[in-house]
Amino acid sequence: NVTGTLPTANGGTGATSFVKGKVLQQVETTVSGQVAFNSTTYTDYSGATLNITPAATSSKIKLEVKFSYYLDDEDGFSIKVIRTVSSSDTTVISYSSTYSTYQSVNGSLYDFWFDTATDSPSTSAQCTYKLQIASEANRTIHLQPQGGNLVLRATEIGA
Repeated sequence: NVTGTLPTANGGTGATSFVKGKVLQQVETTVSGQVAFNSTTYTDYSGATLNITPAATSSKIKLEVKFSYYLDDEDGFSIKVIRTVSSSDTTVISYSSTYSTYQSVNGSLYDFWFDTATDSPSTSAQCTYKLQIASEANRTIHLQPQGGNLVLRATEIGA
């Protein structure tokens, strides 16, 4: 249970209590422009990073990622969402281990919507989330090929 009020100037919401399951805050970042990845090594998606400071250590953070893509050839890609709280606390929150999960036919444009990752950071310190991408067999994945924005969103849910 949270008691007292953390002033909004210090990162608080100004609330004196939180209801279980209530959305406490939402943070979103967007990245514009076309990007291409062609490495089997996970690579940071530049700009696809956001910071959120949970109001309580019991909160859950729901993560969502949305972008459009196409692949060279009939190959796939994999993503990771990583949380960092401090230099000694880096955790993989979500990991797509099979490239075949996200495949396309050569040159076809697809939308990617990922909203199944829920994190329990167990901290009220600032959490940084970032997106990493790897392609299969060093083939190229084209993100946002027709413009638009990649969206990375974190929603804090009171637990």
